Amino acid sequence: LSASPLVETAVLFGDRKPYIVALMVPNFEALDAWAKQRGLPAADRAALLERPEVAAAYQDVVDGVNANLARFETIKKFHLVVEPFTISGGQLTPTLKVKRRVIEQRFASLLAAMYEEGSPATSPER
Repeated sequence: LSASPLVETAVLFGDRKPYIVALMVPNFEALDAWAKQRGLPAADRAALLERPEVAAAYQDVVDGVNANLARFETIKKFHLVVEPFTISGGQLTPTLKVKRRVIEQRFASLLAAMYEEGSPATSPER
């Protein structure tokens, strides 16, 4: 996922769960350029992430990754996170490695909701 120009950071979860889900921080510089090309307003990042066109673009990224994976390895749902993961926020180490436990705790309710029956496949963080 992180190889896509639209994705800054992606963290996958799924250990001891029925399927894999992803939290993705968009590369807002690339996303803003993408939105501008399509005439979409990009001033409000949270509002931009709520647009169906943006969800579809990130679904295309996920579908591209899933195409090369076995069915049980595929990402079933994802969520776009408005705020980037940072060292000062505690989500990254000083060497810029993702602190999975910190992110899992911070987004525990969201991750739980992603495993509920009928929850939306994508939604921006509020």
